[in-house]
Amino acid sequence: MLRAIKRVADAGRTSSKPVSVCGDMAYDPALLPVLIGMGISHFSIPPFAMARVRQCIAQLDAASAQVIADGVLASGRVNGIGDLLGFPRPQITN
Repeated sequence: MLRAIKRVADAGRTSSKPVSVCGDMAYDPALLPVLIGMGISHFSIPPFAMARVRQCIAQLDAASAQVIADGVLASGRVNGIGDLLGFPRPQITN
């Protein structure tokens, strides 16, 4: 899914059209750097998430976001993406 979003972002940039992301992904602090690094610059978010998104974006620089996005897009495993983004691994118990 992230690779598809990247292709759409690239197509939007090529044709000078803005690409917007909405929904939970648009205000997830772990995914915002990935989306920004892929070239997404418009987000549709609910009012309650506005302050958190602004804070996250203010702490981010474009070069770091691109490095994060490149790493995520190059990863061939879901666990690898989770590791890059700091998601905890699910615990499997018997």
